Amino acid sequence: MNLSIKKIAVVAVPALLSLSSFSAISKTASFTASVEVKNTFELNVVDQLSFGKIRASADTTGTTQATLVMPANPNASAVVANTAEAVIAILEEGAPAKFTIEGVAAFTELTITNPTETDITAKDSAPPGAAAFKLGTYEYFVVEGADAGSLVVANKIQVDGDGKATFTLGATLSTDGTTPSSDYIDGVYEGTFSVEVAY
Repeated sequence: MNLSIKKIAVVAVPALLSLSSFSAISKTASFTASVEVKNTFELNVVDQLSFGKIRASADTTGTTQATLVMPANPNASAVVANTAEAVIAILEEGAPAKFTIEGVAAFTELTITNPTETDITAKDSAPPGAAAFKLGTYEYFVVEGADAGSLVVANKIQVDGDGKATFTLGATLSTDGTTPSSDYIDGVYEGTFSVEVAY
C-alpha cells in the first residue's frame, strides 16, 4: 500500500514542475497620443470690386436713387435702373470682386457675412455735402467649389474635395438718396469693405 502511494507521488512531481516552468511572460510598451488643431484657413482677394467707368447724376432736390447692379456671376452684364432725377450710364463695364479659400477640410460648409453697407466717397476733395454712392445688396457666385457655377444660397458656400473654393462678390451701387447739396465731381470714388468667411 505504501509503495503504490510513493510511486504515484514520484510521477506527480514532474508534472507540477512542468507547469510552473512555462509561466506567462509579458512586456509593456509606452506610446503617445496627439492631435494637431488647425482652425485657421486662407481667404485671399484676387480681384477688387469695380463698377467700371460711369456717368452719374444724383437727385439734389429729392431722395430718388439710380442703381447699378454688378452681378456676382462674372458672365452676366451689369444692370442700370434710373429715375427722372437720378441717372447712371455705363461708359466702361466693371467686374465683381473675386476671392479664394484654401486650407479647409474637404467639403466643409462655410458662412459668408455680408459687408456693412457704407458710403463710397470721392478720393479727391469734394465740396461739403457733395453726393456720394452707397454700396449694398450683396450676392455671391461659386466659381470653383462643391457647387461651382451657381449662386451662393443663404450665404453658405461649400469647399471642394481639396478644401478649396473660389467665389465672386457682386453688389448694388446706388446714387445718393439724402438730397445732396451738390452733384458728383469727376474722379475716382472709393470705399473699403470687409467680407467675412467663417466655419
